[in-house]
Amino acid sequence: MENKIRALLVQNRLNSITTLEKGLFAEGISCSIEKCDFSSDVISILEKNRPDVVLINLTDNIPDAIDLCKKISTNFPEFPVIVLADEKDERAALAAMKEGADDYVLFGQIRRLAASILRAIKLHRLQTDVKKARLAEMQARRTLRQTRIAKRLLSEQTSDLICEILPNGTIAYINKPLGEGLGYSVSELLGKSPLVFVHPEDRPLALRAFREALEERKGKQMSLRCRHKNGEWRYFQLSGDWIFNEEGNPLKAVVVLRDVTDKLKVQEALELSKKYASSIINSSLDMIIAADIHRNIIEFNPAAEKTFGYKKEEVLGKPVDILYVDSSLVDEIQQILLNKGSFVREVVNVRKNGEKFVSLLSASILRDLSGKIIGMMGVARDISVEKKIQEELEKSQNQLKHLVESVNVIPWEKDSLNGRIVYIGKQVEKILGYPAERWQTPDFWESHIYPEDRNYVINYSLSSADKFDNYEIEYRIVAADGRIVWVQDIVNVERKGGIPVRLRGFMIDITTRKEIEERLRQTNLTLEALIDTSPLGIIVIDMDGVVQVWNQSAEKILGWESYEIQGKQVPVELADEIPDDFDNDNTTTLESLFYCKEKQLHRKDGSTVFTTL
Repeated sequence: MENKIRALLVQNRLNSITTLEKGLFAEGISCSIEKCDFSSDVISILEKNRPDVVLINLTDNIPDAIDLCKKISTNFPEFPVIVLADEKDERAALAAMKEGADDYVLFGQIRRLAASILRAIKLHRLQTDVKKARLAEMQARRTLRQTRIAKRLLSEQTSDLICEILPNGTIAYINKPLGEGLGYSVSELLGKSPLVFVHPEDRPLALRAFREALEERKGKQMSLRCRHKNGEWRYFQLSGDWIFNEEGNPLKAVVVLRDVTDKLKVQEALELSKKYASSIINSSLDMIIAADIHRNIIEFNPAAEKTFGYKKEEVLGKPVDILYVDSSLVDEIQQILLNKGSFVREVVNVRKNGEKFVSLLSASILRDLSGKIIGMMGVARDISVEKKIQEELEKSQNQLKHLVESVNVIPWEKDSLNGRIVYIGKQVEKILGYPAERWQTPDFWESHIYPEDRNYVINYSLSSADKFDNYEIEYRIVAADGRIVWVQDIVNVERKGGIPVRLRGFMIDITTRKEIEERLRQTNLTLEALIDTSPLGIIVIDMDGVVQVWNQSAEKILGWESYEIQGKQVPVELADEIPDDFDNDNTTTLESLFYCKEKQLHRKDGSTVFTTL
């Protein structure tokens, strides 16, 4: 589970947000939702609380909702906005997206809402990162420009850093700016070897250049590091040449230095900024494509290569129109960008192989440092798989709904915390006669349980929900027409922190089964009465030799009481006398299915009795 997402829900309805939070939690999003209505100062709330995403209930107040989307897009473009709407308000939802909303989701599509929230947050964060990278690059360029201006002004007002070195390698003269640049006074530097202040790694290079300039009588240029008095190593560019007397002997070397430490730092920052921006673009899982003012492609990241099937070098300089099914859509996108500065919508693209696919595009205008428009950039994601999954999910849900509603099974869901039914299938009206919405009123279910079953059912349900994750119970309910209907509840318990929070189950009409069971019970009672009152001794023995029935006449004839023999093996005295051909597995005629012979049997007391078996 990802870190908790903070959301602001703008709606006028007073219903609880717990269901929405739980629905998102079931989809893998831990979400904390703050709610306010359209009469609140939503902009101030956004500025103060800075949520991760804004959810706007369009159905409550369409004009205010659309206007709020526009205000948020204008004042806080960094906040993703998702509109919640009914099917009848889809056109208004599209209007809200044109005014700045990132997406819209129909009520009940909790899985799509979860995916839309994650996608919108990720897209906005990516856009923020890209903008930060661009701002960092702009700042680096600004700093570089300011540094150049500062150095130019400095050169106009002060002399260069100048040093004179004698042939013996000691400093004969330095100007004040050089001493100040290194943090030393002039007296601290005079008579010293300049190599003392040069970085150890640069000393061999500096000594070689010093000697080559003397031997070749030719000026030298190089870069090296010098130690500031505070211990910092400063970078300098220097140009030096020897001055000779009339005899051709060297008098001194004049070296002009320029401190380029700040320039190098700015260049390094600029390079890092470029690498950072390039790293974000190249490692992004989303397609990032940029085009110039003439709509020719100037950036095409690896994710775009993978999705479209083109190599970057294949598309650079070509019209971005080749990536769209209809070039008129590119005209529309460009016009919206020029008018509003941003564009967010699902579009139809085409791959190199001609295959069409749907993507979610978020585009914005590109400007140079002066603010001039130089092109446009889009961040897009292939959502064709998601669209297909969503369609399959909706199809499966509709099939399940049709299946459930076509059988005598009533699905239901109950809030275990307040004891109220929050959902029940419409087939309850057919089976029990009460409208589905009446079941959601307090105590409706409890009050319609058959009085003799009520206390047991309520207590058993509460106890089972505390102890078990699944349980079943059978009981009677009084239907709207007064009928007594037997039902069986098959229940699943959802827990949070070990506490039951939600019960989901199926209520099955088992009245017919109960009626059959009752008729069978009455039949068995009648059969038992006939057996017990029969003048014939009736004995039933199963295939394992265990006595199942031993009626009163059998007690009188053979002397054993039923409690002595029923459920036990046949007594040896009887078993030995039952003929071997009593059970013949090879019988094929109707007559052979019956056995009838006179037989003398032993009684319990040892006496004998003649019987017909």
